Amino acid sequence: MRLLVRRAKAANTLFLTNTLALDVRFENGLFVIDTSNGPVRAQRILLASGGLSFPSLGASGFGIKTARKFGLNILEQRPALAGLTLPKNLRERFAKLAGSSVKAAVSCGKHTFEEQLLFTHEGVSGPAVLQASLYWTPGQAVEINFLPGADAGALLRTQKNANKTFSAALAPELSAKIAKTILGPLERDLPNASRAELDAASAAVNRFTFVPQGTSGYTRAEVTAGGVDTREINPVTLEARRVPGLYLAGELLDVTGRLGGFNLQWAWSSGYAAAQALEKQF
Repeated sequence: MRLLVRRAKAANTLFLTNTLALDVRFENGLFVIDTSNGPVRAQRILLASGGLSFPSLGASGFGIKTARKFGLNILEQRPALAGLTLPKNLRERFAKLAGSSVKAAVSCGKHTFEEQLLFTHEGVSGPAVLQASLYWTPGQAVEINFLPGADAGALLRTQKNANKTFSAALAPELSAKIAKTILGPLERDLPNASRAELDAASAAVNRFTFVPQGTSGYTRAEVTAGGVDTREINPVTLEARRVPGLYLAGELLDVTGRLGGFNLQWAWSSGYAAAQALEKQF
């Protein structure tokens, strides 16, 4: 960071610290940025104010508000790479597992992610859930396989005559505490279980299906999906096609990647592309 600041100052860059941008308008051929320390005028501006995630760190809707003011098309924003909350009837049952994790395959529509799943006080999170949340829409069902690569039904049937409960028979592939919570009212003693009860237990473990009540929201979402429609932007320069001199970069645009540093890479790459285009204007 110190290197970047030093290089910027060497290029006569003016830094305005402790200054809040309040509004942006176009007036007499120039962009005017109203700030808490007075107006700043410029021929070109770059909006890189991020999304709505983590408001405690200063995230706000300023960038989207400004883009909308200049007539750019905005796609609905929503929390992404976020945990999913369980409906009330399941939340109380699963709350006892908060802090526990298990490898699972989480499916949303045609997308499946096999990674760690973390139980929270509100629902489920962890890499597998965060990835799936990118594709989830309200009202859509999510399926969890708590034993990816294993058939819970087969494990139960091969131990049908053992003096065990369902949850005990699933160990060590799945901890008894987690299995018992997942099964809930389906928990039984194996010797007395009917075929239908075995099938129901198997489905609960390999195809646990629920409709999330929602997401963990912007306070915990890693990124914000939606934003300025990319069709509004020149993909090479990041300049708004209909507003010459207005450039946009980063999470403000409708570009959202999976876990693994892709969103950080987009922030850096889009910022660099816009900077390169702006440099050519001087």
